[in-house]
Amino acid sequence: FAWPPPSMVGCGMHATLWQALGWGLLLCVGLPSETRASRMEAEGDLLVFGDGNLGLGDTLARNRPTRMPSPNREGITAVAMGSGHTAFMTDGDLWVYGYNVFGQLGLGDNVTRLTPTLLQSPNHQRITDVFAGPYMTGFVAGDELFVFGIGKLGGLGIGELRDQNRPRLVEYTRGDPIELVAMGYCHTAFVLDGQLFMTGDNYNGQLGMGDRSHRAVPDRVFIPNGQRVTAVSLGHWTTAFIAGEQLFVCGRNTNGQLGL
Repeated sequence: FAWPPPSMVGCGMHATLWQALGWGLLLCVGLPSETRASRMEAEGDLLVFGDGNLGLGDTLARNRPTRMPSPNREGITAVAMGSGHTAFMTDGDLWVYGYNVFGQLGLGDNVTRLTPTLLQSPNHQRITDVFAGPYMTGFVAGDELFVFGIGKLGGLGIGELRDQNRPRLVEYTRGDPIELVAMGYCHTAFVLDGQLFMTGDNYNGQLGMGDRSHRAVPDRVFIPNGQRVTAVSLGHWTTAFIAGEQLFVCGRNTNGQLGL
């Protein structure tokens, strides 16, 4: 297994770093100064380790996996990590904790949480997926996509550039099956019916639009031969996706991170 430096990595709907271990699966690694990792036990508890903001009630680093029991005694089914914050699911409920300066916990304030706090979805709909970028978070509930956190350069895709500390509906995705979502530093990718849509920061061309103009709402990416997108992953300022069994990349390449 190999990957770029942590500073180039963002976690989306499915973690962008996967590493098979003898005792489990490393899900995701955070960014420098807040390097953290987690894995789910077979019984549904979460094991966490790294540099603070681990949901254990303090900010002390742990250099060995430390058990964090499920807060409602239900098995933890999914987890997403940003740069200092974490979101995880238990049977349709969403719990969040950690760094919150941009509102990335979605709790209506900017106060950091040291232990998991329940986040209610709008209309109390069942949450079916969760994902995170360094300073953004999102989830799917009732076949609708909600996002919150840093709004810089339109990365949330809601047509606004302000930070959001409560879940906001991404209107553009309404009514379409949401197949994949991935979040970078200030850009986000959505796959709807095999088509790729991008929003947010485009300074390095990471939206793949052939220009460097930022987008505040999702814009469709032209895919050669109209092939369906089956996987997508975002770094800080890079994008990669698979279409027609081919890998496409775009964005910043100052350190050769695009592999071209």
